[in-house]
Amino acid sequence: MKLKSGFARFLINLYPPMLFNGVRVLNVSKDFTSLKLRIRRTLFTRNHSGSIFGGSLFSAVDPFYALMFWQIFKQEEINCSTWLKSAEIKYLKPANKKLYASLFISEEEKKQALASIKSQGRFDAHYTVYLVDKEGFKYVEIKQLITLKNKK
Repeated sequence: MKLKSGFARFLINLYPPMLFNGVRVLNVSKDFTSLKLRIRRTLFTRNHSGSIFGGSLFSAVDPFYALMFWQIFKQEEINCSTWLKSAEIKYLKPANKKLYASLFISEEEKKQALASIKSQGRFDAHYTVYLVDKEGFKYVEIKQLITLKNKK
């Protein structure tokens, strides 16, 4: 299903795993190549030491590259499955405040993915996302491998 970016943001923000983990999508570009989000510490996301629970931090970025590629391919009328194949998370310091993440798919990556899907039926992409505070200090580093496969 093709979605408009504003409607996608609305749906994601109501999705219970995002809602209850304190994740809020702040912006999605019209072409789905960029996304900005925030995660806050809430009653549901606090751990025993008062910082944000690691699972909440991980879930904050877990689905987004796969969703972004899925919508990019839908806009190109290509039926493709996308998913997060693997991930690694490093907690750099306790997350005791609002954190932000910016996810981007460059025009070059988009072209490369489209070409690979058309020629080989598959594309793998590696991304590193940082959860940072307003001042830009890094709290969490998440490395992801996104896999895309053409559905024929």
